[in-house]
Amino acid sequence: MTVPHGTESETDREKLTREIRVRQKARNIALGLFLGGLVVLFFLLTIVRFPTS
Repeated sequence: MTVPHGTESETDREKLTREIRVRQKARNIALGLFLGGLVVLFFLLTIVRFPTS
């Protein structure tokens, strides 16, 4: 038995959207960690610099 072409392309499309979703999630996590690190760095610099001046 052969799989109809429409069904085959639908599963390919679902697989592609799943991969895109995984990539977006990974990118969001990386951006969140990066921005969180910048915030922590800013507060550390603020706490360390201003009391000494």
